[in-house]
Amino acid sequence: MGGEREGKGGEMVRREVGEEEGEERRLAKCVLVLDHLEEETRDTFLISTVVGREERGELSGVGALVLTQRRHLSSPPPSSALAAPGLARPRAALHLAHLLLHRLALSATAPPDAVTVADGERCGLAESYTEHLAEVVVCAAYLSTLALTHPEPVPSLAGRLEAAASVLVSHLDRETNRRLVGRVRGASLGEGGVWAAGLAWLVGLQYRTSEWEVGLAGLLPGWTCGRTGSWTRPPSSSPSPPTWASAARWSHRP
Repeated sequence: MGGEREGKGGEMVRREVGEEEGEERRLAKCVLVLDHLEEETRDTFLISTVVGREERGELSGVGALVLTQRRHLSSPPPSSALAAPGLARPRAALHLAHLLLHRLALSATAPPDAVTVADGERCGLAESYTEHLAEVVVCAAYLSTLALTHPEPVPSLAGRLEAAASVLVSHLDRETNRRLVGRVRGASLGEGGVWAAGLAWLVGLQYRTSEWEVGLAGLLPGWTCGRTGSWTRPPSSSPSPPTWASAARWSHRP
């Protein structure tokens, strides 16, 4: 069966992909495999290396929550917020981001801020990648909150993942971006927390690196974001778009 061998090879990688030891070696081996596969089997191998939703586990520690003031005052943080942070899931997300960058022939170096990526420079990915792209975004948001209060290796891992995610997402075409934003938006409304931070980051990245309309009001029905609640593209002297940290100030109003 076409792709069966590639799928089994990816499963072997997936068992170890969240471990720190041998991280660079595993990535190099996967890149080598990708380069020697036929075009039609590359996606089969790449997706087979990704840890499935049922295998991911929960994001733990305070980085898993971006508490609004209302929630903080009304109830104590859950026990998961007091647990030690887990890095296996973000490491798996970084592995995936680097493989996708290689798949799309993009550098893992973050572009300068506010550099517009023209539509002709963007790439599309199949709908099957949407869930995995969302995982990259939410893990980057998670690590960003952890990096404020935790020692190494968290800050360096956070920087690497955000750099890779920035390049990857800023080079997605309109349709792939639309599906990704829709997935993260749905999770932010349903689960809140770090997903809301991920949505804020996606909107900010789109604002800085594309010529598309942001359409913030349509993304956040019933939400307010301070003075940017009715956001349209402002002149360069206007306030910056949301970042990971600003998402902590967003408040859902049913």
